[in-house]
Amino acid sequence: MPEIGPLRDDELSLAFSLKQEYLDDSPFESWQIQRSTHPDLFLAARVDGHAIGICYGWPPDAEHVSADTIVLQGIAIAENFSGKCHGSQLLHAFESQVAMRGGNTISVGSAGGYVDHFYMKNGYAPTAFMICIPADRQIPPALTREYSVSDERSDGDLRRLYVGISRLDNTLRERLISAFDADEVIAIMDKDLTESGS
Repeated sequence: MPEIGPLRDDELSLAFSLKQEYLDDSPFESWQIQRSTHPDLFLAARVDGHAIGICYGWPPDAEHVSADTIVLQGIAIAENFSGKCHGSQLLHAFESQVAMRGGNTISVGSAGGYVDHFYMKNGYAPTAFMICIPADRQIPPALTREYSVSDERSDGDLRRLYVGISRLDNTLRERLISAFDADEVIAIMDKDLTESGS
């Protein structure tokens, strides 16, 4: 069982490397600002004193999301330590941190495959598909009606359209990719910590 605790300063370089390799390529500066603002939500899993995984998140910056929600931005375990339940243990520690700060819900985006199943195995339920397209792409209103697009947001060059779901339907995901000529379709999954006892 790994030791899990706050991400230490001496682990930043390794943690950022894990983030870049397994999660996303956002710049170090913005990631570090979030860590310094929300240090309790940046965790590391360690084996023999060495970080082998990271998990981190922060409150959403959108006004339409509840104030008691935390967005899980990423979780990663080094490949040679994967498949040993370290990810689930790290995720549960993150959930405890969110609950200790008064959060009731964790929301996470999942790009598909085994990641979807990892979150569902850990009690997360799909609530929406987020369709990612270029901000300047025109979408016929009939298409948004056909797929019951419930929300839309723009962020720089990216436009996000949301379709509510009650179960993970990968056939629908593929249809959305095709119909909207989407760069990707992300499953939004939530976990209500008040129901799960975390």
